[in-house]
Amino acid sequence: MQRDGSHTILAGWHDAPTAWSSNRILPDDPAFAGAAIFTVEGASVDFEQGLREALAHEGVTGPRVVARRDLTGSIPDMFSEAIDNAGGRYATFIADATGRDGPVRVAGLWLQTPTGPEKGASFEMFVAPRDTFAAMGGWFVLTARYFDVSFEHPDQVDLTYHGTLPDEDAAQNIAEHFGEFMTFILQSQSLMSAMTQQTLRIQQGLDQVEPRGLQDPMYEP
Repeated sequence: MQRDGSHTILAGWHDAPTAWSSNRILPDDPAFAGAAIFTVEGASVDFEQGLREALAHEGVTGPRVVARRDLTGSIPDMFSEAIDNAGGRYATFIADATGRDGPVRVAGLWLQTPTGPEKGASFEMFVAPRDTFAAMGGWFVLTARYFDVSFEHPDQVDLTYHGTLPDEDAAQNIAEHFGEFMTFILQSQSLMSAMTQQTLRIQQGLDQVEPRGLQDPMYEP
């Protein structure tokens, strides 16, 4: 998901990969125990079932989606075409669930591949106990990890404010950054295509030049 092809390593977090999530990370501070950010691929193509499957890996059960934003329109359609995911669907969400030690909150992204050999879905999620979710910034943690989002003046930010935003606002904020990511990918591909075409035109022009060498009337020994 990261723009440069890799995932951001957040300050204060460390790698904790598993067999089901190679990019899973956990906070260093034990005060934030129970929080995790991870990706699950190959889940069911159905959103609700896939979400249950993905969260079960982290010992989280009974998810109840309290806010969801589906990304629709020309940008998601072109994004699907660009990544060869015909008919792909994308959404952001906030959910309540139950973790190993009690209630948790979930902020997540859903990327569905409806057809083909890779049919299924991927979930990118931030899960934490409710108080921890709020204290760490809620929706913002997910976007910082997967979209490299940051604040201009981080020392002046009230993370609890972001962590306690209304559910609909939180899901919308994630969706806006997801849409910006899609636009970035499309712009990058367009730029690469333009550069490739320009290189081809230059090469074609060079191929049409006939070297004259000593026969060139402009040549002077």
